[in-house]
Amino acid sequence: MRRGACRAIRAFTLLSGLVSIGIVAFALVGQRGFSKHDKLRSELESVRALNDALRAENVRLRKEAKALGSSPEYIEAVIRDELGFVKKDEIVLIFSKD
Repeated sequence: MRRGACRAIRAFTLLSGLVSIGIVAFALVGQRGFSKHDKLRSELESVRALNDALRAENVRLRKEAKALGSSPEYIEAVIRDELGFVKKDEIVLIFSKD
């Protein structure tokens, strides 16, 4: 092989390597690089925390639904607290906040 051809091949190889390194560096640091990864990781943690809270709420609501279906005392308590119902022989006293 001629010297000129060897130099051209080396130069092309070096240039290709540099371009490859540049592309990898841009991929890591650019818009879709580490900063995007960190943002997505943070978002994932938030979503997981929300899921945990919603699971706990579902457990509470299942217990409440079960109690509403099987406990007359609980049903009465809910009706009185949430709807303001009173029995015929009860007197309601309303106090002002002043």
